[in-house]
Amino acid sequence: MIARSSYLDRIRAYLDKPIVKVITGMRRVGKSTLLGQVREELLAQGVPAAQILSINKDLVAWDGVRTYLDLDRAIQDTLASQPAPATSWWTRSRRSKAGRRPSTRSSPRGWPMS
Repeated sequence: MIARSSYLDRIRAYLDKPIVKVITGMRRVGKSTLLGQVREELLAQGVPAAQILSINKDLVAWDGVRTYLDLDRAIQDTLASQPAPATSWWTRSRRSKAGRRPSTRSSPRGWPMS
């Protein structure tokens, strides 16, 4: 496997940020390989494997994940199956200052959806 250090350097700057990272490109150009390299780096830094969720949309098992709500449910199900209780940054960010959840017609940051 060829290490793509220039791409990894660009991704590293965003790893600890609570934003969605999107990697795009044509088929078979190495997007999954690049994410595998990011995963290996995280493991080498001591991040527990249980905290890294990999979703391969080519597998039928993930076919039900179509919306951000489906993704949140899949993350919560994965976290629930782990021994230590935890919440995702997504769940924490969905709570308003008053402790209420925004309506289901809002984006991950609570912005109205068109």
